[in-house]
Amino acid sequence: PAYLGRAEETHRGQIPALVTPEGTRLTISGETNLPLSIGELLFSPPGASAGEEAPDRETVALSLDGPGFGTTLVPRRSGTWSWVMDAEDAVGTPIIPEPLRVLLVPDLAPRVQLLFPAPDTTLGSDRVMPIVVDVEDDIGLRSVALRSWRSGLGAERAERRETLAPGPDGSRRAVFRHLIDRSDQELLPGDTVFYRFEAFDGHPTRGPAISEIFLLRIPTFTEMRDERADETRGLSDDAESLEEAMDRLAESAAEAARRIEADEAGEAQFETTEEARAVLEDAEAAVDELTELEQRMEDLASDVEDSAVADEALKEQLDMLAERYRELMESGLAEQIEELAAALQDLDPEAVREALEQLSDDSEWLRDQLEQTLGMLDQAALDQEMKSAQANAEDLAQEQRELAESASETDDFVDQQEELAQDAEQLAEALDELQQRLEESGQQAAADSAATAGERTRSAMESMEEASNAGQQAGEQQAGEQSSESASEAADAMEQAAEALGAAQQNMEESGREAAAESLGRARAEALSLADEEGRLADATRGDEAQDPETWRSRQNAVRQGLENMLDRLSEAGNEAAMLDQQTGAMAGEAIERMDQLLERLAEDGARRLPSRAEAEGIQESLNRLAMQLLAGEQAARSAQEQTQGQEAAEQMASLAQQQQAITQETSSLLMPGPKPSGEERTQEAARQQQEIAEQLSDIEDPEGDLLGRPEELAREAEELARQMADSGPTQETLERQRRLFRRMLDAGRSLEDEDMDPNRRESTTGTAVERAAPDIDPELLRGRRFPLPPEELLRDLPIFYRPLIFEYFDRLNRPRGETRPNREPPGSSASGEGSSSGRV
Repeated sequence: PAYLGRAEETHRGQIPALVTPEGTRLTISGETNLPLSIGELLFSPPGASAGEEAPDRETVALSLDGPGFGTTLVPRRSGTWSWVMDAEDAVGTPIIPEPLRVLLVPDLAPRVQLLFPAPDTTLGSDRVMPIVVDVEDDIGLRSVALRSWRSGLGAERAERRETLAPGPDGSRRAVFRHLIDRSDQELLPGDTVFYRFEAFDGHPTRGPAISEIFLLRIPTFTEMRDERADETRGLSDDAESLEEAMDRLAESAAEAARRIEADEAGEAQFETTEEARAVLEDAEAAVDELTELEQRMEDLASDVEDSAVADEALKEQLDMLAERYRELMESGLAEQIEELAAALQDLDPEAVREALEQLSDDSEWLRDQLEQTLGMLDQAALDQEMKSAQANAEDLAQEQRELAESASETDDFVDQQEELAQDAEQLAEALDELQQRLEESGQQAAADSAATAGERTRSAMESMEEASNAGQQAGEQQAGEQSSESASEAADAMEQAAEALGAAQQNMEESGREAAAESLGRARAEALSLADEEGRLADATRGDEAQDPETWRSRQNAVRQGLENMLDRLSEAGNEAAMLDQQTGAMAGEAIERMDQLLERLAEDGARRLPSRAEAEGIQESLNRLAMQLLAGEQAARSAQEQTQGQEAAEQMASLAQQQQAITQETSSLLMPGPKPSGEERTQEAARQQQEIAEQLSDIEDPEGDLLGRPEELAREAEELARQMADSGPTQETLERQRRLFRRMLDAGRSLEDEDMDPNRRESTTGTAVERAAPDIDPELLRGRRFPLPPEELLRDLPIFYRPLIFEYFDRLNRPRGETRPNREPPGSSASGEGSSSGRV
């Protein structure tokens, strides 16, 4: 017998002890030798004699049908069931079976263990969380269900029930993989999704085993800032580790190549081969790390774009860095790794040596390129840490202010004050670390502001401790006048700390943009200076100014070194200027390559002659194009400084949205049923805070209309809500309007570029042209040039300033008689100077 299935046992004569799980239903039937008139089962606990009377005895009547009998029972405990039978209408005594001994085995409830994720974790921006749960039962499982519900500002809070599949089919253990998908709901920052599991076994009377409640939290604004700061700092640290790994790889590859070259036998010995294999493994690991870093940057940029906390500057930086890392991945390191692997497989010493040398050169180049990104990554990490610290300080100041204003009415004032003091201590320690990193990066002004914020935070912490001590002396439940005063002083100090961090952040942003523009400006001036020197070198190749070849080569080497020094200074700038775009980098590389080719050719000639003027002018042209590109980058950096007002407006809107969230939560709590001490005061305080948000919305400056929402419209809505709260108190309609206002403020602060949510945005349509016949072509144009231009090989040795005159002369010759045209640029030139050979920008 078992409740998990149907089991039948037929016994004749003595019935052995039945070992059954708790809750088993026993169906008993039998037949004796006489028609029965009386039939019962009498229960005796273990150790009791058959005739002994006991208070815990119980009887179960048998259903009789002549000599047949039967019953159904569910034993509740172990013991012996004795038969009581009589046949009054028959002659003789019925044969009675042996007592039925039942041994009950306790049935354990199913065990539920959540394997993934953590019991209390955050839900990502996609609002989907994979879960893995392990369920086990001592007898067998019937089914497992997931129940989930939400709490927070959202309107929908209905519970969901999902049956996990595939079903366990009576097995004792099952591992389920499932997705909690809330992507169809509008979850807001601060909301929480609760869920738990229900496991059913075959017990006929007991309900399901219910697990503990697990949490999926939508991060608050401050938590988003903290997480973003941690991820950005992790990227910076890992990029620095990768740069060091590339440095070691370049050295080890070069050393392995030297060992193979020194091999007298000319064959790859075991030691050198193993050393080359170790270099190969390190190179493959470096490529994997580079790929992982690029993917992490893309993921973080995507999260920033989808986040409720807008940060367009960080997204642009991450996109730029991810693009640079993609370029580095395609630079040829993977091909060099394949060549080294093939050479090792063939055991070709010369091929292995060449592959190692090339791998060393590529690794050294990659190290230099990675070094250029470190300054920008470190600066991005500092920016995010500063924003995180400011958000924490603002939250702490707001919580302290609320506690100070309600100190006399708060039952657990002392506990709350001690908790805030601990948070202030953690913030002070974080500010000390931030100050040290800012000083190391050379940003002394921002470091001083961080130090000021740290001092104000410690001052607030001392006031918090005084308030807590005063509260303990006044009474364990509520605070007195002295504690309220100390709590207010702590709130003032925290607000000053938040203001200091805000000033430091603004200083960092302005100084960073200014430093980038200045770095590009200096590089542009240096490129122009190098172009001027290259022009003088071109003049020194012919005529009276010609120099001896050795001196000329020395001067050309100086120009090349000057270009490399300029690029190194940009790399060490630690700002956006270090991230040369692909076109600028290509122009610099072209100028260096031309110089290298020229110097190499002159060295092969034994430095007996000077180069042609055209070769020097070609280098000068490359330097001019580089200067023009650096000028464009400088102008872009200058224009970025003018766009900070819109970014600041978006950040102000996001901060006000966070305050609106707190007011909406307060209104929701006021509408909950039950007694509310000081409800009128809380209502008036919420109305006052709503009015403050309206005033701050009115102060937001958005002259260009970059924000997705209209601050003046949001301010009018907030002011109307404050008036309704003050006059009529909280209502469900007011709560719904506050939720809509919160969502509109979130949308306004999300991004300066996403205009899909703007109801006033106008869309353009593709223009159409009126059909008309094309004019006839002048036959004079089809005849071609009567006097073709001289070939390039004849023009190459002429002074470069002659070429525009020659072009204009032939243009006049080929012009139809009587026609006049304005002067035009010669072929290959442009208004911007790009492609020009004039030697000046």
